[in-house]
Amino acid sequence: MMIRYRLWVWVLCLVFPTWVWAENETRTCTSFTQQGRQVTFHLADSAALQLQLCSSSVVKIWFSPDGQLQRRNASFAVINEELEEVGTIHVDEQAACYEIFTPKLRIRVNKSPMSLQIFDKYQKLLFSDYADKGHVS
Repeated sequence: MMIRYRLWVWVLCLVFPTWVWAENETRTCTSFTQQGRQVTFHLADSAALQLQLCSSSVVKIWFSPDGQLQRRNASFAVINEELEEVGTIHVDEQAACYEIFTPKLRIRVNKSPMSLQIFDKYQKLLFSDYADKGHVS
C-alpha cells in the first residue's frame, strides 16, 4: 500500500508543477508523434503536449505553448527519468481521443477540447482537466 501511495505521489509531483499552461481558451489536438517513451500531441494553435512514460505508473507531462519543447535545464523533477522498462508504447487513436495503456494506468488525451485524464488500472479517475473546456489557468 505504501509503495502504491508513493507512486501516485510521484505522478502528482510531476503533473502539477508543469500543469500551469493554458489561457482560458479551447484547444484542439490534431495529431501526435512518438519517439520511444515520449508521445507528443500537436495542437491546432501550434502548442504541444508531451507525455513521457518514466515507468508503468509515472508519467511526466510537459506543455509548451509555442510547441518547441526545449529544456533550459537537465531535468524538471527527477534525475533518472527511466525508472523501469515500459515496453512498447502504443497510442490508440479513436474519433474523440487518443489513449495510452500501461499495466497500471490508462492515459486519455481528448481531442476537442484537448484535455487530459489519467485512470488507474481499475478505471478509477486519478487526474482530470475540466470536462467541458480542458485545462484553464
